[in-house]
Amino acid sequence: MHGSLRQCLREFLYVVVVVEILIVLFIFQGAFIDSTKSHKEIDMVIPGKSRVDINFQSALAASPEVNRNHSLTCREIEHMVLDRPVGRGTTKTAFKSTFAGQTVVVKMVTDNVKDIVACKKKKGAHNINSCFKFAQYKIMKEIALLEQLRHPNVAQLLGSCIRNEVDKNDRVMVVMELGKPVDIRKMGWPMQLQVALNMAELLHYFHNSPIGSIRIGDFKKDQFRLINGTVKISDLDDLTVEEQSCDTASDCLIMGKDNGVPCIQSICKDFNTIANIQVANKLFFHPTFSKAPSLVQEESDDLLRALSTSSLDTDSLRNRIRSIQRTYKASSANR
Repeated sequence: MHGSLRQCLREFLYVVVVVEILIVLFIFQGAFIDSTKSHKEIDMVIPGKSRVDINFQSALAASPEVNRNHSLTCREIEHMVLDRPVGRGTTKTAFKSTFAGQTVVVKMVTDNVKDIVACKKKKGAHNINSCFKFAQYKIMKEIALLEQLRHPNVAQLLGSCIRNEVDKNDRVMVVMELGKPVDIRKMGWPMQLQVALNMAELLHYFHNSPIGSIRIGDFKKDQFRLINGTVKISDLDDLTVEEQSCDTASDCLIMGKDNGVPCIQSICKDFNTIANIQVANKLFFHPTFSKAPSLVQEESDDLLRALSTSSLDTDSLRNRIRSIQRTYKASSANR
């Protein structure tokens, strides 16, 4: 089986496992679903007996960190008035809304996102329900991850609603805190430095997360939001705990570059963590530290050299950035 096909199958199985767990946590315990409504069974077929991520399954099911007592349930969410869209991705559309005076974002699958448009072209408009099903599984995966990954640099889950009914209102909705896009070009350097530190803290948490080493599969700037002065990842449905599979070290390149990631027993060792650092370097670290003030230019240049050779782990990365921040603050205070 080709590597890309194996990866696709693993991701499908990954989502199916999440859905099974969510059914246990949410439907039977009534945490998110309005039990006064009737629901039909969600049909799921697992193709074959291929490997699924046992670490994710066991961590999600057993972790004491899981908090199922959110304030927003289907009753509240379905009565929220949706404002203009604030984002549209491959799987879902994000709408601005308010609840109890708080501005929030409501995410759901709509018929004009890329996945649905492509599916309708392939299957025909009469199969729209089957097109929606896999996209909704991805949102359910995001809900499960938001339940599990509690960190200051992960956007907060405020509530969710999972409907699987006979009528046409079948949908999955998730409510999260709303933030602003992260555009470092419009920030002063001290704020850029804080963004870099937030990113390093997040990558360190993802390296040591309760479900294993996490890679941000679709790593781009619009996956993040600035919320109350803190950068947080707000789109989690493309996170993965699967390390890159390989036949040789040439399969372990990151953005076409050899970062010294070895292929050991058909797995690229530490690929997830190193890939996160290198993409974050391209998007955030290099644009920030390559324009560092003279007060911290030497430290910043040393950091960029270490990043270019992939010689920093996540703990060293955040400690180096903290040191630069301390030096900058102390030097600025003495001027």
